[in-house]
Amino acid sequence: MILLSISYFSKKAHIRNVFAYKVFVYKCLKKLNYKQRTVIILRDFMDKSYSEISEIMKMKTGTVKSTLSRGRLNIAEKIKEFNSI
Repeated sequence: MILLSISYFSKKAHIRNVFAYKVFVYKCLKKLNYKQRTVIILRDFMDKSYSEISEIMKMKTGTVKSTLSRGRLNIAEKIKEFNSI
């Protein structure tokens, strides 16, 4: 019985941590500029190709790639700060 209750509480704590992390990533996305945020959502959440994003955003493919890279770096920096707390 004791093992079950410990397991139950550790699962609840894990779920809370996952939820907090998702909220944090969402807040990081909101802090990005419009282009970076939109390109990340189109590529990473909606699985659009670079050429599809290029058409949607009316950008060159190289610009899409660099915008995506900069946006991901911005989020990665914030995640590193979050994980170091």
